[in-house]
Amino acid sequence: MLSVKRVTNFILIYIKNHILDFQKYKAFF
Repeated sequence: MLSVKRVTNFILIYIKNHILDFQKYKAFF
């Protein structure tokens, strides 16, 4: 079983990457 800390870390990284992608996407408009 994965530790909660690891899962939380993964989610935070995923969200950060998603926000960066969104900002890049927004820059086109």
